[in-house]
Amino acid sequence: MVIYELREDDLDVLRMVHGKLFEDGSSFVVWLDERKDPVVSIGDRVTFTLISLGIVPDLAIIDMMERRHPIIEEHRRALDYESRELKCENPAGVVTQALWDAVSEGLREPPARVVVSGEEDLAAIPVTMLAPLGSVVVYGMPGRGMVAYAINEGHKRAVSSLLAGRGSGDDHRPDKAD
Repeated sequence: MVIYELREDDLDVLRMVHGKLFEDGSSFVVWLDERKDPVVSIGDRVTFTLISLGIVPDLAIIDMMERRHPIIEEHRRALDYESRELKCENPAGVVTQALWDAVSEGLREPPARVVVSGEEDLAAIPVTMLAPLGSVVVYGMPGRGMVAYAINEGHKRAVSSLLAGRGSGDDHRPDKAD
């Protein structure tokens, strides 16, 4: 069930850098070393990069695709690291209840991997709303590097504002953790 469907202008906002852009993994590692908060990776390339750097995400959200093509076998093997695997369906441009629930479950019992059938690009929405303050969210910016941010109240308010009026049901609140 689709719980949020975003408009094209919403997607344009989400395509912008919302955090610190890291053009290489070593500068990210230095930045991350200063933190002890949970790490959530969104995307196959980012998750592969983190694992290659020796960083196992508390929650990884992947779809076994990179730029709409199946990932290479080396990445597939690396992404099959020791963690609980959750599966869900989520079409492009929407956030489904299944994705929301899988993110919630994965955050409760890390390490976990959410393998999405469809598209994981909007997973930052439930992650930002459900993850504890201070959690580090890392996602890819194709051709530029990785973007990371530590969730704060401002991020939660911005996502809540973005979702206002985009929901399909009155019983689902974006601030609801379960």
